[in-house]
Amino acid sequence: MVKIHGVSEIMTLENSNDSLIEEINRLGYTVIEDFLCREDVELAKVKLSHIYDIQVNEAGGAKKLKKIKDEGIVRAPLAYDQFFLKKLCINKKVNSIIDVLLDGAYHLYSQVGVINNPNSELYQVAWHREIQYQHITTSRPLAIQLIFFLDNYDETNGAMSFIPSSHLFEKFPSFEYVKKHSIQPRIKAGSIVLMNSMLYHNAGINKSGPPTMLLTNTFVRPVLAQQFNYARMFKEPDKLSSKEKEILGFRWDYSLTPKEWRLARVKKL
Repeated sequence: MVKIHGVSEIMTLENSNDSLIEEINRLGYTVIEDFLCREDVELAKVKLSHIYDIQVNEAGGAKKLKKIKDEGIVRAPLAYDQFFLKKLCINKKVNSIIDVLLDGAYHLYSQVGVINNPNSELYQVAWHREIQYQHITTSRPLAIQLIFFLDNYDETNGAMSFIPSSHLFEKFPSFEYVKKHSIQPRIKAGSIVLMNSMLYHNAGINKSGPPTMLLTNTFVRPVLAQQFNYARMFKEPDKLSSKEKEILGFRWDYSLTPKEWRLARVKKL
């Protein structure tokens, strides 16, 4: 029992999701362990490696990816394999939380797989917000990031660090504050992190042995544009559910002319 004095307003929790949402709102992030089973973790790693090989060839070789600082990055794997759409993007357990945080209206900004090779320094090692260059705060989240950890992460192999509650402040904190208050939690394979995308975070350097992998989805309110036009990546949209179409951006097609926009709405009548 928590003792209080002079308190007239208390946050009440009706279910387990409310507890997670409170952590995201106050700390900026929450960790959910054992979210993926071992089989799905291993399958995701195999598929990410395969898709990365395809994308290396598409770009004209690994050297070119390195030159544009995209080495070890797997872009939009859901466009290559439905596993990353139906299992790791459209997930009822998580989407029910994101629905609350983003008021039920959002689409996918980006889906990125990260392969952190030993002693390679990805550009994500710099502190950043996922919505970059924005020194603003909002009463409700603009974007939520969902991160699947596909390996056990600690300080030796590239674990992420966070600055708790930094999503509540416009300016990046002083370097002294960062050294004192940033945290680098150990996170087990199969766990996920849900975070406010305005929370300052970074990736560590893998100083141990084999490559480590994670997958991140960033969902944004529809006032923010998607990184890519995901709707164009799917040749058979009729096979997608209404929720999948919404999250992929079919509902908010910014490429439409006024005439196309009206006719699309008339077609639904």
